[in-house]
Amino acid sequence: MLTTSNIYNNPGQIIQTINHDGASTVFDYNELGERTATISVAAGQTRDFNPQGFTLEDVIARDKYVISLTTESTESTEGEWWRCATSIFDKPGENALTTSVHRTQLTGLTLQNNSCSILIDADTTTGSIRTMDYNDDTPSVTNYYNLNQRSRNQTEPM
Repeated sequence: MLTTSNIYNNPGQIIQTINHDGASTVFDYNELGERTATISVAAGQTRDFNPQGFTLEDVIARDKYVISLTTESTESTEGEWWRCATSIFDKPGENALTTSVHRTQLTGLTLQNNSCSILIDADTTTGSIRTMDYNDDTPSVTNYYNLNQRSRNQTEPM
């Protein structure tokens, strides 16, 4: 029988999953209870931090675990406020790679344009970047940039 174990903290958030092969995943949360990081510990790899009491900076500094990190911030751009989430993939021995940025407009919206978000998604396997502008949950413009061919393709609303 294959068994996977889950460990939870006091608020009931999953903080660690241990797979049947010994590989585990540790999760970190911010003050609002939002998941901010996923740390992968490979089967046979020694976890040298306490999943119930660690600082993410300390784990990153060890440079021995694969980490998927999401940072959240609120930024002002041209007088409008945006909620920004940046996803970063950090693999030991390599430079950290930003894989996506998602921006949601918080102020300056109108009745005609009552929502706006921008997703910049980098596909590291194909060397392409996709950007999407959303208005009212409908993609209005999608741009595809192929970094290997240095080309751009734009799709207008349907």
